[in-house]
Amino acid sequence: GGVEASVCAGRVLPVIGDLGASRFGLSLEDWQVLAEQVDAIYHNGAAVDFVAPYASLRAANVGATLECLRLASLGAGKALNFTSTLAVFNGPDRLHLDRLTEADHFPHPEMVRGGYARSKWVAEALLRQAAERGLSVTIHRAGFISGDSTTGRWNAEDFLSRLVKGSIQLGVYPDIDLDLAIAPVDWVGRAIVALTRPGLSGVSHLIAPAPVPLRQLMYWVNEHGYPLAPISYGRWLRLLRDAVPSDNALYPVLPFLVEPVTSDGRTLIDLFLAPSRPVFDDHATRSRLADLACPPLSAAQFARSLDGLIQAGFLPRPQKP
Repeated sequence: GGVEASVCAGRVLPVIGDLGASRFGLSLEDWQVLAEQVDAIYHNGAAVDFVAPYASLRAANVGATLECLRLASLGAGKALNFTSTLAVFNGPDRLHLDRLTEADHFPHPEMVRGGYARSKWVAEALLRQAAERGLSVTIHRAGFISGDSTTGRWNAEDFLSRLVKGSIQLGVYPDIDLDLAIAPVDWVGRAIVALTRPGLSGVSHLIAPAPVPLRQLMYWVNEHGYPLAPISYGRWLRLLRDAVPSDNALYPVLPFLVEPVTSDGRTLIDLFLAPSRPVFDDHATRSRLADLACPPLSAAQFARSLDGLIQAGFLPRPQKP
């Protein structure tokens, strides 16, 4: 909005570049100016594609991290703060663990399924090496994120927003015991700032303390004016595999949902539903955040997120009675 633009106008200076290019595509002169003037780096950029192979994401997601490391090492020392994802634990080996803490990481990239998740794993590995060599580094693994709790603005390319729109387009959702720890994007931003105060380092898990069942989320979508019916998980999978049109919001992420990731044919969703699935642990993060607790997702807040997607033209107007 206009107020936000005026507030940012005097504080934000955009520098157009390319995540996949050396020096982000900047001239040597501009690169050196950044090296002299930047005090801290917040690396939040990435090519987010849940079905693309690692090779096509390497330049933007791994190469850009290397460029950030180079920039951090030029001139005066700069802290490097990296936004990662809990998807670095996407793989069947997670089922052997009871908890996944901030200190945990898979020892080999082959244990991670999906090119995007693997690219984030590699970026994290580079940052751990840099931290061992003395660079000030923080890593922030985000989970599911919803829209701004005040304005409702929500990233239409997010997996969760695609799941909502795709379900609305199909008129159905899977009747499964899937819990979603959803945090509003403005809290995630405030938490990262709080976790990057001078002297802090390490890894954080940015997740909501109270997960929302998928059934509850879809009930709220239904209440917002979008007719939805629950169907069995097996029927939902067959629908995704055989009958989803190319204009459905879930179409670009179908392989992520339906392709097997284990030798016995289980999908990533199956791993999330497994009785032996681990708990994501954020105790160390919450102790550093002190009083900045993540609010539980409410019906009113989620309604604002849906309205944000409507205003952006991503969702059709609901047929409210």
